[in-house]
Amino acid sequence: MSIKLRLTILSFLQFFIWGAWLITIGAYWFQTKHWSGAQFGAIFSTMGIASIFMPSLMGIVADKWINAEKLYGVLHLLGGITLCAIPFVTDPGVFFWVILLNMIFYMPTLALSIAVSYSALKSQGFDVVKDYPPIRVWAPLVLSRPCGRSRFWVSKSRPTSFT
Repeated sequence: MSIKLRLTILSFLQFFIWGAWLITIGAYWFQTKHWSGAQFGAIFSTMGIASIFMPSLMGIVADKWINAEKLYGVLHLLGGITLCAIPFVTDPGVFFWVILLNMIFYMPTLALSIAVSYSALKSQGFDVVKDYPPIRVWAPLVLSRPCGRSRFWVSKSRPTSFT
């Protein structure tokens, strides 16, 4: 398998992981758990909170102590374990902290995936400026696909709800 194909799959899976839970979190919150909307917005603030400091901290760790590829894998494993804990959460406040912990593990992987891709392309003699954009284009396409399949119009049978 070529390095470009492997990096395209990496880019695809990087955003597939995010889109897998991000698109369904609202339905889980409101329809499964029946929690109020007052605290739901805080769940999306976890992305911003984790984005402020974690990519920089993990970048330092990857530069000084741990190989970026290994750190990338460890962070994804820890994030996966954190997401597996979500069904056991019974309180919206605890849910916030679990999602924040997941975002602490996930947000650095965005930058690490780029660093790993650049390193792999350079080691194979490719020009990152020319060869990386076609690889990266798969990431937003993956994330936008579930959004495009969602229906955000009002149902005729239930005029006050979204279907």
